[in-house]
This record gives sequence, C-alpha cells and structure tokens, in this order.
Amino acid sequence: MSHEVAGCGEANLMKPTNKAELMEKLMMGLIPDEEVKRLIRDQLESRVQWIYNHNCEQRFDQLHNLVQSLQQTSLETKDFNTDVYDLPIEFVKLIHGRALKQSGGYYKDKSITLDDAEKAMLDLYCERAQIKNGDRILDIGCGYGALAIHIARKYPQCHVTGITDITSHCKFIEEQCRNQNLNNVEVIHGDITKIELNP
Repeated sequence: MSHEVAGCGEANLMKPTNKAELMEKLMMGLIPDEEVKRLIRDQLESRVQWIYNHNCEQRFDQLHNLVQSLQQTSLETKDFNTDVYDLPIEFVKLIHGRALKQSGGYYKDKSITLDDAEKAMLDLYCERAQIKNGDRILDIGCGYGALAIHIARKYPQCHVTGITDITSHCKFIEEQCRNQNLNNVEVIHGDITKIELNP
C-alpha cells in the first residue's frame, strides 16, 4: 500500500514497517495529515477494544505488571523539575478550566466553553470505561483530581483512589472532597513505583 505525499505528486511512500521508521517519516513531514489521523484513530480503536474485551482482573493484572516494570527501572522521579506544579490554583484554572483536568476536552461544537468541554470529556471517559456505581476506580497520576472527583460525584457508590506524588495536588484534592462532602475518594501521596497495590 502506498501513500501520495501532499504537495509531492511524484512521490509515493510505502507504509512504514516499524515504529522507528514511522516516527522518522512523521518528523520529516512525509506522512499526510489524513494518514496520521487514520493511524491515531486505529490506535485508539485498538485500545478501546482491548478494554472492552478484557475483564477487571485482566486489566488489574496488566496494571500490576506495569507497576512492577516501573519499579525495576532506574527512573528517579524526585529529580524531575516540579516548579510547574507550584503555580497558583486560580492561574492554573484559567489555563486548564475549573475542573483542572489538564488535558484535552471534548468540543461538540464551536460554542462549547472550556469548562463544558472538560466535563463532556470526563463524562466520555466514564461512558467508555463503563463505570457504574459500586466500582472501585484507581486513578494513577491523578493530577488535581478532576477525574476522581467527577466520578465520586457522578457515582456516589464508587470508591475512587487517586495516586499523586505532588503534595500540593494531594492537599487540593482532599480540600475539594471536604468542601463537596465526598467521602468516597482516597488520595495516596507517593511514588507509583514504590506503592504496593492490592486487588
């Protein structure tokens, strides 16, 4: 299968045979935007299918294996520059929205606000993860707790555990839970590579 490069009618590219080749072609701008979008959609679809095709125990086993592999690495998270996490909350809300989700939103149309896009994306997470009351949820690297708090409010019979190695995030989540009378959220402050997880 070949792909014609936009703006280079005479050039055809063979489908990259491995990730390294694909990344090299991406960096050189040799893969058309539409092909990049297709590759992203394919990858997301395969991940969603994996989630739907595996039960809770299988997903926990995969998570446990990931944690074990992280524990065997020489990565020292304490050496990372954490200055970005010490910004004033009100400033961070201006950038990321009031939920402090810190990642993409779901914009159904151009009139959607940042706050609405954050909530829509959080709802979409819950829908695709098939979360229901009574579930136990683990949020690794929970940031300011946007997803943990959203799930705790939407599904009051769920128990949500968030893990963060940032002290200010931990305190912020605990304060939000107190203010909103959420008793179904637990925040663990620590390094995921050193925390023992129980099923």
